[in-house]
Amino acid sequence: DLLRDPLRVLPESRETARLLLSARGPGAIVQELAGRLELGLDPPEVPAGIPVEARLPKELLEALSVWLPVLRESGAAVRAAVAAVPEPTRRELVEHFRAELTNSLPDPGRLRRGETWTERDLRVLALAQGVGLRDILQAALLPLHLASVQTSLAPPAEPVEPLRLELDGVSIVIGSTGDDEFSEAADLILDPGGDDVYRGEALRARPGSVQAIVDLAGDDRYLSKGFGSAGAGIFGVSLLFDAAGNDAYLAEDGALGVGLFGCGVLYDRSGDDVYRARAFSQGAASFGVGLLIDDAGADLYRASYLSQAMGYVGGAGVLRDASGNDIYSSGYSEPDPRGYIENYGSFSQGEVFQ
Repeated sequence: DLLRDPLRVLPESRETARLLLSARGPGAIVQELAGRLELGLDPPEVPAGIPVEARLPKELLEALSVWLPVLRESGAAVRAAVAAVPEPTRRELVEHFRAELTNSLPDPGRLRRGETWTERDLRVLALAQGVGLRDILQAALLPLHLASVQTSLAPPAEPVEPLRLELDGVSIVIGSTGDDEFSEAADLILDPGGDDVYRGEALRARPGSVQAIVDLAGDDRYLSKGFGSAGAGIFGVSLLFDAAGNDAYLAEDGALGVGLFGCGVLYDRSGDDVYRARAFSQGAASFGVGLLIDDAGADLYRASYLSQAMGYVGGAGVLRDASGNDIYSSGYSEPDPRGYIENYGSFSQGEVFQ
C-alpha cells in the first residue's frame, strides 16, 4: 500500500517509531512488527509450570519449571513449521539470502540451466513466500515473554555450581555464580552471574529450534564466527538476553539480533556495551524479525553492511537504544554491489528494501 501512496511513508514511519519506543518488552515489539508484515499474532498464554528437581536455589528452580513447558511447546511449533519446508528448499533459501545479505559475488552455479538471474530471483521469492513465518513468530512470543521477565531476577546470594539437565527432550545448562565458558549447544543457558565467555555451538543458530540464553550478571563476552550466530533466528527462534554488566558482542555476519525465516532477538538491559559485526547484523531481517534492544549505558555499535535497523525483503529489523551516550557507525569497507569504482555502500541505520 505504501508503494501506491508514498506520501504515507513519513506519517507511517513516525507512528511506527512511537509504537516501538513505547512498547513494553521485545515480545510487544515482535507482535507490532508482525502486524506490519501482515502476519497478525495471537496473545501468548503462559502454560502451567512443571516441577523440576535439582540442587539449585529456589528462584532458579521456579524459573526452570516455567521454561520447560515453554521450550517444549514453542520448540514443537517451530519444528512443525520448518518441517513443512523441504530440506533442499531451506538450504537453497538460506544460501541465496546469505549471498545477498553479505555482499557476496554472484555464483553462476546457483542458476538452473537456461535460467536468468531475474527468473531465479522470482523463483526464490515464490519459495520464500511459502514458508510458514507466522507460525514461527507466534512460537517466539512465549519464550520472549519469559526471558523478559527473568532478566529482572536478582542473582542468587548463595554460590551455584554448573549443571546440565536433559528433561523431556529439552537441554538446559545452568551456569555457576563464577566465571564460566559456554561452547556447547543447549535449548536454554541460564547463567546467574560471573564474567562469562560464550562461543561456538552455544551461540550458533540451529534451524528448527527455539534457543535462549539468559545471563543475569557479569561482564560477559559473546564471541562468534561465520554466518548465523548470537541471537540469529534462521528458520527458528534465537534469544540472547543479558541483564547487567559491561558486555562485548563480537561477531561476523548474520548475528546480534537478526531474523531470516525466523526471529532473532538480542536484549541487553544495562551496561556500557560493545557491538561489532560485519554484514546483516544488529537488528536486521529478511522474511523474519530481528531486534537489538539496549536499555541503558554508553554503547558502541560498529557494522559494515545491511545492519543497524535494516529490513530486507519480507523482514523487519529494529535497533532500539533507550538511553546513554552511544556511537553508531557502519560502512566504509564494503564495495558498492552495483560495481561503481571506489564507492562503498553500507545500506544501514534505517534502510529498507522491498
